[in-house]
Amino acid sequence: MKKYFKSVLILFSLCFSFLANAQFYPGNVKNLKRDVVVLVPGFFNSLAPSIPAPNESGNPWKDPYFSRSISAAIQAQGFDVYVVNNLKPIGGIAVNGELLIHFLTSIQSKLRADQKMYLVCHSAGGLYSLYASGKTNLPITKIVTISTPYSGLRFLDNVEDFASKIDYLLQWISLGNLLELNRKNITDFMNKLKVPDDLSVQVYGGFQSPGLLWFDAKQLSSVLMVTDALGGDTASDGIVTWDSAFAVKNFISKSGRNITPKLMKDYAHLEHWEQVVDHRLFFPLGVLNLDYIKREQDRFYAQLAQNLVLQ
Repeated sequence: MKKYFKSVLILFSLCFSFLANAQFYPGNVKNLKRDVVVLVPGFFNSLAPSIPAPNESGNPWKDPYFSRSISAAIQAQGFDVYVVNNLKPIGGIAVNGELLIHFLTSIQSKLRADQKMYLVCHSAGGLYSLYASGKTNLPITKIVTISTPYSGLRFLDNVEDFASKIDYLLQWISLGNLLELNRKNITDFMNKLKVPDDLSVQVYGGFQSPGLLWFDAKQLSSVLMVTDALGGDTASDGIVTWDSAFAVKNFISKSGRNITPKLMKDYAHLEHWEQVVDHRLFFPLGVLNLDYIKREQDRFYAQLAQNLVLQ
C-alpha cells in the first residue's frame, strides 16, 4: 500500500509542482449590488485548467477550482459570487491566508455598509479563511467550511514514516506544505487561532464509499480509494475523513469567548475533488456518469446558499 501511495504522491507532485511559483491576482472587482459569496479553494487550488464557457463559444475562461455551475447555483439564490484566484497552488496556511486577506480587501472596498460577505471554503481553504479572519477586521459575516480537515489529514499521519524518508523530494518539488496538514500541525494551528467575536461558522462534510465500480461517479475513484484506505477504517470523501471535517467543537474569539460552529446535517454526496471541480474534467479519468456530479454540485451548493441566510 505504501509503495502505491508513493507512486500516487509522486504523480501528483509531477503534475502540479510547476504551479509552485505561479502567481494569480484578483481581477477588477465591480461595484457590488447584492450580498457577496467568496469561494475559497484549498490545496492544489489551480487544479482545473481553462474550459470553454457554456454558451460562450470561442470565449475561454479560467476555472481555477470551483466549477462555473457551482457559481451559477449560488448566484441563482441572490448572491454575487467571486472565486479567490491569487493563492499559491501548494502554499501553506499562513502564506495563503495573507494572500486571501489581500483578495478580500479588494472586495471590501466595493461593499456598502449594509452588504454582507460570506466565505464558502473547500478543504484547506477553510483554514486559510480562519487565519484571515483572525488577522484582520474584515467584515466577514460567516465562514462556511466544506471538508476542512480540522484534525488534519489522517492519511498523512499513517504514512508519516514514509513521508519523512522522501522529505527531500517533497521540498524539491515544493510540496512540503502538504505535510503542514497533518494532525499535529493542524492541532497547533487551531489552538493558537483567535477569531472575531461576531463570527459565525457553518461546517459541512462530504462522503463517498469505495466500491468495485471505480468509474462510477457515485463511488470513490481508484486514486482516492488509496488515500481513503490510508485514512483508516472511517468514512471519508477520499481525502478528508468525516470525523476530521466535524472535529471542531468551538473557536476561541479574540476576547476569549467560545464560538460554537453549526454542524450542518446536509453533506456533499461526492468525493473530495468532485465537490468542486467541473464535472467534465473527470471524463479523461474514465468516470462515466458525469451528469451525477453536476446535479449533486447544483443541489448541494443551492442548499448551502439558502442556509447562509436561513441559519
